[in-house]
Amino acid sequence: MIISDAPSLGEWKALYDAAIEFRNLAPWQWMYDDALFAIEDPDTGQIGYCSVMGALGEFHGLAVFPGEAGWRSLHRLMQDNELSSAAEEERVYGQFALIASFVCLIT
Repeated sequence: MIISDAPSLGEWKALYDAAIEFRNLAPWQWMYDDALFAIEDPDTGQIGYCSVMGALGEFHGLAVFPGEAGWRSLHRLMQDNELSSAAEEERVYGQFALIASFVCLIT
């Protein structure tokens, strides 16, 4: 099956270049996970709610929670209530988000 709207090689390159630029910016050095900001997709007008991760040095990345479903997922994730282990697992692993993470390999 051929997907007609699959990203081109140029689009993949632009995505990887943007990810590398973001990694080099290292916003986890000056932003905390709860410092949220929003971006707007210029093509669709959809809002993405963003969180930079990694201020504690354990994990570096960016999460984008798209649209209303993303906002609900983000809100659910940030709630500070006691949950059963199954509900907590669903809250963490059931996120509606796009996540870019960066791994540092020590050689």
